[in-house]
Amino acid sequence: MMVTSSDLSRSQNAGTLVAHTPSLVDPWISETLSLHTPYPFRAPSLLVGWRPSFASHQDNPAATLQLCVDQRCLIYSLSIPSSLIYFLANPAHTFVGVGIHKDVEKLTGDYGLTVANAVDLRVPAAQAYGAWELRNAGLAVLARQVLGADGVKPRREVLKP
Repeated sequence: MMVTSSDLSRSQNAGTLVAHTPSLVDPWISETLSLHTPYPFRAPSLLVGWRPSFASHQDNPAATLQLCVDQRCLIYSLSIPSSLIYFLANPAHTFVGVGIHKDVEKLTGDYGLTVANAVDLRVPAAQAYGAWELRNAGLAVLARQVLGADGVKPRREVLKP
């Protein structure tokens, strides 16, 4: 689903903005912050996508960044506006994901971005369930254990840039 910034304002907390220009990112971040004050708000999820490389010497740069805060999501084709730099680097935000540290390393290596706080959800899940094997689990296993949900992405979705 693609909605505009004004659609997001009308729906308050719900919607996904697919953006290719920084001019759309700035209002999304401003609206998200204004809807979720005072700090801290729930941990935003962070996911980075890039084209797979099939050659051992090739490492493709990050191509998309997905942020979700509650029911508001941004999918951004990367060219980095200052509002995104400050949002990611803000120590008041804790970003969560499965294997998130690899995504953070990719953003740092490809674009010099800093993500102030990143938490891999596998560690607290392993602690909460006393299932230490969850520390190395993928998203599908974690979703099944924690949410009782089938979180398997079709291969065509995993390989999208």
